[in-house]
Amino acid sequence: MAEETSDAAKVVPKAMVTAYCTMGVLSFVTLCVYCACFVDYSVLDSAQPWLQVFVNSTGSVKGAIALASIMIVCIFLSDLNFFAATSRQIFAFARDDGFPLRRWIAHVDPHSGTPQNALIIVMAFVVLISLIGLGSSIAFQAIISLGTLALAFTYELSTLCLIWRRLYGPTLPPHPWSLGKLGLPINILASLYGLYLMFFSVIPAGYPVTAINFNWAPVMFVAVMLFATVHYVVFARKVYKGPVVICQPIYM
Repeated sequence: MAEETSDAAKVVPKAMVTAYCTMGVLSFVTLCVYCACFVDYSVLDSAQPWLQVFVNSTGSVKGAIALASIMIVCIFLSDLNFFAATSRQIFAFARDDGFPLRRWIAHVDPHSGTPQNALIIVMAFVVLISLIGLGSSIAFQAIISLGTLALAFTYELSTLCLIWRRLYGPTLPPHPWSLGKLGLPINILASLYGLYLMFFSVIPAGYPVTAINFNWAPVMFVAVMLFATVHYVVFARKVYKGPVVICQPIYM
């Protein structure tokens, strides 16, 4: 979404750091308060344990509804942000010839000025994944774990490339946002955290491990990577040059 931001080189990293610092502190405080109220393990037997904690803490159903409503509104707003960011990523990748049907996906509606086809694709995937949860909770959790694993892998790959560039490559080009001497230690810590996140996203949900509780996320991840590799070797490498090499006009 940096393409739609003025002075993105400064504004985007500033927004990212500010958001993580602010919401990290608030989320940690919220988690501590919630854990302090989670004193009765019998709530685990209720249909909605997280709501039962609110009921027990406030002593009122209306109070629990009020607290739950705040969380639902926050989740809804977060989903809107994810929806917008994901659709823009798909649009940008398709515009750079990285997707099949790239011209249709990268089409921008002349009236709204938004990539509506990319929005439709994101919405369709969200609906399909939600329907999977109705048939099999194991499959749904595997897909959720796959998303976490794939996201952590992309961060890990980017961070490792940046660490290699700092240690062995040429000097980074001039940039308005810099962490200075703390850049390399922060990159190393981020890489270690990425490995930690990847490890816990692939472990099984319980023991002993069976075909039912097995975490299929790593299997699915390997399958997706194989598909992406074959697609790149057979087709994409002939047309995809990357946003750094070329800058194509938006398909209208």
